[in-house]
Amino acid sequence: ASGNRSDKGMVAILSGYPAQPTTSIIKVPTKTISLPSVPKTFQENKYSTSFYYGGETEFANMKSYFLQQGFDKIIDKNSFSGDDMNSKWGAHDHIVLNKLLTDLDTQKQPFFTTLFTLSSHEPFEVPVKSVIEGNTPERLFLNSLHYSDASIGNFIKEAKTKPWWNNTLVVILADHGHPMPETKKGKRSEFHIPMLWLGGVVKQKGIRIDTLASQTDLAATLLTQLKFPSKSFVWSNDIFKQNRIPFAYFAFNNGFGFVKKDGFVVRDNIGGNVTEKEGSEVNKALDQGKAYLQASFGDYLAR
Repeated sequence: ASGNRSDKGMVAILSGYPAQPTTSIIKVPTKTISLPSVPKTFQENKYSTSFYYGGETEFANMKSYFLQQGFDKIIDKNSFSGDDMNSKWGAHDHIVLNKLLTDLDTQKQPFFTTLFTLSSHEPFEVPVKSVIEGNTPERLFLNSLHYSDASIGNFIKEAKTKPWWNNTLVVILADHGHPMPETKKGKRSEFHIPMLWLGGVVKQKGIRIDTLASQTDLAATLLTQLKFPSKSFVWSNDIFKQNRIPFAYFAFNNGFGFVKKDGFVVRDNIGGNVTEKEGSEVNKALDQGKAYLQASFGDYLAR
């Protein structure tokens, strides 16, 4: 994950743009208007585009960003009945996923759609019987993940029966990591998230690509696979590119982490202290992390 909040994750995924430690570019529309955009690229290539979320898209100025970035249609809490508002944040995941499933039957093809889940956010309430018992924050968190996973699993099961499935790619990716469940492995594990590609269009099944990558790398990777232009996504490192140099940078509240194949470092920007380190290339990772922070924040200021 590039950042520690949903608003930073959205920009990292949809614009291939790294997170800032002490601010968030999504809150400055005069800056986000200049960002490259995955949905806009699809829109320019005659795809219909849509965004689905069961809560308030105005949260953290996300709606402004979504409107700028080329989503034809935005479905949020205003699209659901009062009976469906059964969570603190809005409509639970299975309700939103079911609406998407129904809508895609009549969606103009080809389509690019993004769905943002909310049920695995604190207070971790779910609309079904608990599978993982207990009322500790960690148990509630894990149970909410079980519910969200089950909802997505049911969506995929139903999607496989649809005529559009054979031409569709589904990418599942977190907006950010989480300190729970407690692993005692530090910041790096908090930011570690998986990415899953599936769908009828995937010809080679069961491939695991075990490489260092960031949320910011999805944009160039996806667009290059479709032979769409991706050069404007200068912060995005195509995962399938030959001779690719694997690395990942992440930012949190005035600190950063930089992970390389042979070492990683986590630095507190306020005191300038290295709080975590491992591997044979710690000093190199620190220098590269500082350079990445300086270059990316300089880019942010210049927009």
